Amino acid sequence: MSSSLTTHFLAQDAVGGIDGAIQSVFGPFVEFLETTVFFSIPVLGADLPLVVVWLVAGGVFCNVYFRVRPLKDAKQAFRVVRGLMAKKSDPGQVTSFQAFATELAGTVGLGNIAGVAVAITMGGPGASFWIAAAGVLGMAVKLAEATLGQMFRRVNDDGTVAAGPMYFLEYGLKSIGKPKLGIGLGYFYAIGMALAVMGAGNIFQANQVAMHLTDITGGEDSFLYGNGWIIGVAIAIPAAVVLIGGINSIANATSRLVPVMSVVYAVAVFIVLGFNFSEIPNAFVQIFQGAFTPEGIS
Repeated sequence: MSSSLTTHFLAQDAVGGIDGAIQSVFGPFVEFLETTVFFSIPVLGADLPLVVVWLVAGGVFCNVYFRVRPLKDAKQAFRVVRGLMAKKSDPGQVTSFQAFATELAGTVGLGNIAGVAVAITMGGPGASFWIAAAGVLGMAVKLAEATLGQMFRRVNDDGTVAAGPMYFLEYGLKSIGKPKLGIGLGYFYAIGMALAVMGAGNIFQANQVAMHLTDITGGEDSFLYGNGWIIGVAIAIPAAVVLIGGINSIANATSRLVPVMSVVYAVAVFIVLGFNFSEIPNAFVQIFQGAFTPEGIS
């Protein structure tokens, strides 16, 4: 995604009022994050973000190292999600399915829905080929992350659990004799993730909701035009209620919402495909033809 995220998602046509004030504060900050994270180099006529090279390299390495384990052990994964591998005496605060739903809730949306639409809009049908390839490679990376998270999580005296990359970086590297490197990388990740969540997660998703609701209620003639902060508040209040309750509250909410969200999304996809069934063969042709063009790759 070589064009500025700010240009596509934050900048609007001369929006004033509270929205304009918010944009003037957060716009430069998000643009700085986008410029830093998606620093690109020209390759064969396309801008190739270095972070993409790093992620692809990590995905290839994990798939080779684990011998394509996510695909080979798919049946085992379903057993884990259903809780068949867990014991009541195991430490933890949520069930296997609740952990799975919470992970999906934090994954589906930004990249899988909004990101795909943007990528295809900017890169054409060929972009979807690389999206699918990245998804297959990413499964092994997610396997490594989830496994390390379980291996090096911290169970506190009161039974609560603290886990995540910042912990397995610290304790994992400490276990191989590199405690200082682990602490440094742990802090680096925690700070970087905090900035990324605020810039790429919350702002991006809330802005997408505001833009779509504004469009379907009249665009520039909508009462929401220039007042997107109303939608932000409407999203923030229920989110705060769930988050304040801690991991148990989050897990309870996601375990109910994620199945509904998944079914609605799947049904919507099949409806769209059904109405455009005759175009599916041509779509595959366009995908493979456009996959190896500069626009599709970038």
